[in-house]
This record gives sequence, structure tokens and C-alpha cells, in this order.
Amino acid sequence: MSRTKAVRILITLLSIAAFLPLLYGLNSYNWDLKALLTPSYTPPRVDFRMEPEGLRFEQGKLILSIKLTNLGEIEAKIEGLNVTLYSNGIAVATGSLEKPVLSRPNSTEELNISITSFHGIPSKVEAKGEAFIRVMGSLVRVPVEIRG
Repeated sequence: MSRTKAVRILITLLSIAAFLPLLYGLNSYNWDLKALLTPSYTPPRVDFRMEPEGLRFEQGKLILSIKLTNLGEIEAKIEGLNVTLYSNGIAVATGSLEKPVLSRPNSTEELNISITSFHGIPSKVEAKGEAFIRVMGSLVRVPVEIRG
């Protein structure tokens, strides 16, 4: 066999091999070329659970401690949290997050809410408000409801 013939056979085999991934991809998508070429994106899951841990006095301030569990797939930074505390449906206090908290996936962090004004201390904590969360570079505002 001459070198020229061997090179032609090799080029033919390589040309066929170059199309195998395309054929495999088409087969994976039921031979639907549009489905093969359309990009697909599944956004990461963002999910949190907040539970009140209790009220305490610390350095002359009333602090509401909240256990934050990140059930999502990505890191998030809680940059702000403003809440109103209720007792039997009546607003009795307002508060805000003392300092930002970084929450990694599958972790539990403590959020400390500094109570700025209160008209009584609720026996059962119920809070409603909004959180400011930085996720993947974007700052989002999320309604929050905490019952305990």
C-alpha cells in the first residue's frame, strides 16, 4: 500500500470520527437539531429557613437572635433585614440587622436583629419585614415572615 493511499484512508477515518460526537448528540436529543443547539440553563436553587432563637439584652440593647439555614446551592450575603415584631397581631417593636452575614450552602448562621424601638416585649415572636440579599452579584429584596 502506498503512502498516499494510507494517508487518504487515515483522513477518511478521521473525517468520520469528527462526526461521531454530532451523531451522538443528535441521538441524545431524539434527532431534534433545534433541541441540540438551544442552550439550556437551570438556575441554582436559592432557599433559606429562618427561625427565632429568642430575645436577649446585650450591652443595653434588645437583640432578637435568628437561626438562618441556607438550604440553597449557592453562597449568599444577607446585607440587611428590617422587621416589625408582632404580639397577637399588634406591632410592638421594630428592628434591623446589626451586621451583614455571609451564608454558605448547607450552613447555619446566627442573625442578630437590634431592636430599635419597642412598646413591649412579645412573649411569642412573630416578625414580618424584608431582607436584602446579595446573590451572584445581584442585590435582591425579599419579603420575610418569621414565626416562632
